[in-house]
Amino acid sequence: MAESPKILKVAVSADGRVTADGRVLSIDALGPVLSDLAKSKGEVWYYREAAQAEPHPNALRVLSLIVDNSLPVSLSTKPDYSDFVDDKGQSHPRTRF
Repeated sequence: MAESPKILKVAVSADGRVTADGRVLSIDALGPVLSDLAKSKGEVWYYREAAQAEPHPNALRVLSLIVDNSLPVSLSTKPDYSDFVDDKGQSHPRTRF
């Protein structure tokens, strides 16, 4: 049986604070974490607080780092990552988390 990919849960608060698996990280510290995740073929589950509001610049920086590392990303509307957003923008319950 294949091992499940490593999942890194990244959140950006409305004030720009970034956490990865619950640990507060600077944008500079997040870069190497995402690079290591890419090497292990992991994926990112991403949540942004106040998603309907204009994003904090850190949210855009985080997404840029995810893209730069060619990581798959799953968007969530819930801070507990219990849902995912499909390609049509619809939220669905996540079966594993």
